[in-house]
Amino acid sequence: MVSKELLDELDRNHIEYIVGMRMRKAKEVGEVLKTGGKYKVVRDKLRVKEVWCDANRYIICYNPIQAEYDEKAREEMVAKLESQIKSYGD
Repeated sequence: MVSKELLDELDRNHIEYIVGMRMRKAKEVGEVLKTGGKYKVVRDKLRVKEVWCDANRYIICYNPIQAEYDEKAREEMVAKLESQIKSYGD
């Protein structure tokens, strides 16, 4: 598990590391996502770009197929919630 304590320990011991995590877990998420730059196409389903925020290096990965799936899932959830809200009003 990734924890602040673990990352701090790795930093104190000057150990280089790579951590995979969802962006919503990073405190710098807004800064990282609004940083410009072009994605490099790695494969049909994978684009990446490098972003530095303070002393932290982020490799942002974007999968257009996953993005489409996630968008549809959000739309379905919104429709379900709107239906539930409407039924409470009846």
